[in-house]
Amino acid sequence: MKLHKRIKQIIGLCLLGCIIVWGCKNDDPSIPFELEEDTPEQNTAIHPPYIRIPIEGVISTIDPGLTVDMSSIDVTEQLFLGLTDFDPQTYQVRPELAEDWAISEDGKIYHFYLRKDVTWTDGKPVTAHDVVWAIQRNIRSDLNCPYAYMLFILENAEAINSGDEPDVTKMGVHALDDYTVEFRLKYSAAFFPAMVGLWIYRPLPRETVEKFGDAWADYLNIQTNGSYMLTDWKKGKHMILKKNPAYYDADYVSIPEIRYIIVPESSVGLVLYEHNELDLIGGEYIRIPLTEIPRIKIDPVLRKEYQNKPTFCTYYFGFNTQRPPVDNALVRKALSAAIDRQLLIEVITKGDQEPATTFTRPPIFGSVAPSDGVGIGFNPKLAKKWLAEAGFPDGKGMPPIVLMHNTSEDNAMIAQAIQTCIQYYLNVNISVKDKEWTVYVDAIEQPNTPHIFRLGWCADYPDANNWLYDVFHPKKSSNYIGWDNTEFETIVDKAQVTSDIQERIQLYRRAEQILCEEEAAIIPIYFYTAPYLVKPWIKGWYHMAMGGQHMRNWYYNDDPNPKHAPVRTVKPKVLKNTDYYVPDKTIKTNNPPASQKESPNDSNRVETKEQAEPVAEDIKKQSDEINAQTHSVENEITDQSESVSEEKEPDTINNTNNSDSLQSSQESQLREHEQNNSLDNNVLTTDSQHSNSESNDPEPENKSTAE
Repeated sequence: MKLHKRIKQIIGLCLLGCIIVWGCKNDDPSIPFELEEDTPEQNTAIHPPYIRIPIEGVISTIDPGLTVDMSSIDVTEQLFLGLTDFDPQTYQVRPELAEDWAISEDGKIYHFYLRKDVTWTDGKPVTAHDVVWAIQRNIRSDLNCPYAYMLFILENAEAINSGDEPDVTKMGVHALDDYTVEFRLKYSAAFFPAMVGLWIYRPLPRETVEKFGDAWADYLNIQTNGSYMLTDWKKGKHMILKKNPAYYDADYVSIPEIRYIIVPESSVGLVLYEHNELDLIGGEYIRIPLTEIPRIKIDPVLRKEYQNKPTFCTYYFGFNTQRPPVDNALVRKALSAAIDRQLLIEVITKGDQEPATTFTRPPIFGSVAPSDGVGIGFNPKLAKKWLAEAGFPDGKGMPPIVLMHNTSEDNAMIAQAIQTCIQYYLNVNISVKDKEWTVYVDAIEQPNTPHIFRLGWCADYPDANNWLYDVFHPKKSSNYIGWDNTEFETIVDKAQVTSDIQERIQLYRRAEQILCEEEAAIIPIYFYTAPYLVKPWIKGWYHMAMGGQHMRNWYYNDDPNPKHAPVRTVKPKVLKNTDYYVPDKTIKTNNPPASQKESPNDSNRVETKEQAEPVAEDIKKQSDEINAQTHSVENEITDQSESVSEEKEPDTINNTNNSDSLQSSQESQLREHEQNNSLDNNVLTTDSQHSNSESNDPEPENKSTAE
């Protein structure tokens, strides 16, 4: 106990030093807070007729084919429909653009049947041809889509992307008619219905893209099909979305307008929130400053608005397994065992994160429960033993080791705490360096990767394949760690293609054991949570732990009659052989197609409330200017609404599943599928984006982005 208390004091002093250093960088020391009194102004504020969401850094793109960072993922969710979506409680797959789907008995062919009441904002129907064209466009290597590898599950997709197959029509995606898309897979994948909800699979307005090229996503040119439509975008300042009157569930969308406001720093965002200039802060939008969490939890107003939700992301450090001395697994294991993750959470992050010893975040399918004891926990005695066995008793003779992180106050504090733990328990000195994200991405590429580097990962779809195969496969991932383990490769290859549920679970357990315990190729630190502050007038709010948020389901507390969209589910059918695509067959069509990762800026950071106030005031002025510019757009929307409004009475089915029983629900439903010789693919999902996903922690990457 005394030792634990001592190291806690040391880390606490290091944390104080980090805060002082960051304060000095901004020429202003941190100031203590005082308990604020509950004021009538804070409790009785009147909200404007739109919701105000902060974005830290930039919105890099809204092209679904190029989307990769968390901000862009969220905007894409509002503007473009996926074939499928996730239930916010169970994370089972739900129908969206596709109202139903069917699967072949061998699990390699899928048919998705599209809704016939979905249109682009110019009134033209959204068809299967739009889906096929978008996927064929996104697989092209010259477009450099960051998520192109998510298409490699389709027949010939990888060969087309590499240039080995020049004919894009040979990819495993075809339009059987205007409203039926067929996918042909290289192997059976029960998680495929979850994948087709990703932005890389979302349909695009072909005529618009071909007409305007790179400028097609400009707010003056873009055509969308989601619950909201883009009406203004001043890059680096704000983006405005308005309710899409042509959306098939428009009657259930209560929030008429969304305003994404670019905020330079989280401390500025908190000032704006406390002055009722923002309706929400936290999650993937802009983190709540770590140092403010204790004040928020005791503030009489803010503590009532504070919520903390799990999110499907993992904060971890990777080793360059090719660089001495961390090319030695015993050294890696020693360093991992010397880190007290729980203490780090209590002293540094303070966001109720969950200590991690494995990579895949529970309850993702294939994840390992913390109670199973897989991975390396905090064990200083064992750490010293491993280090001695590696040839460095008591740290003697240890070569220099560099730990690098992308620039962030939060990352700096975490790195400082890890540095302290390793020095205290192992007598090993580690140098800590940081780089801005745009430079950092290149700095961690092999072969120049530092000894230890920070990254985060958020789920794209709720299956361990997306974590273990997509991130660490020695040959088919980014493989920043430079790792080549034959057993691991064989296991994740096999787990990807087998349809036996229990076998997949055991294979992924073994993969985690190799990655995080036997080889210790990475150091998992914690599983993310997403602390939020949400104004009391926002109702129907919930956190999506994976992908973008469902703002279409939120409403105001003064809405006299909020409507809730029906819950739709699917029980996939079994395809007959006669239903399949035949290359030479003429496809009848009434609507033939037309002819042919964010890097937040951490410079000039604003860390104190006094510095944040002037910046917040500037943003308030920008908001007033926005109000004065939107009247003409509102009139246009009203006109469009009158011309496209129509009655919709979709079937409703209530879903009462609970996220706590998610994995068992998946297993039981998949067993039912096996008995019926058909895969029920709307159950292979979970409780998450990750992901992209976020918290007051340093922001994780969804693929290749970070905070």
